[in-house]
Amino acid sequence: MQESEQMKSIKTTVLVVLVAVFSVSLLEYFLFYGQPSSVRENQAIQVHISIVEVGEENFILKDNILLLSSGSTALDALLRIAEVQYTSYPGMGVFVNSIDGKANTATKWWLYKVNNVYVNVSASRCILENGDNVVWEYTSFFPF
Repeated sequence: MQESEQMKSIKTTVLVVLVAVFSVSLLEYFLFYGQPSSVRENQAIQVHISIVEVGEENFILKDNILLLSSGSTALDALLRIAEVQYTSYPGMGVFVNSIDGKANTATKWWLYKVNNVYVNVSASRCILENGDNVVWEYTSFFPF
């Protein structure tokens, strides 16, 4: 009879452990994956952003790592680190006119790259992802 009580005790312990593991797994699922999409979208992303004046030697004006809300744009990131003048064009986005007092001229203008690729949409429409590297260049280069 001793063995049968020990066996019951072992079975009960195993059952309790299994229920605990299942409960923790279920809780983890609902806390992270089971969230409504609106909550998941508000999770933070980390991006690297720099502002560079391009010339014979590139001059780094600013270099930052930012935590932004998911769904943030290249313009949102820029506005966090610099004073920006821009013009809005309904249906198309914004055109950056100047960054920290450096304005577009006939020979130099602002372009931006994400992950080393020049982007051909407005910075206000370029949604960033976790780990993106954004570089704003004051340059005379025309990539398009």
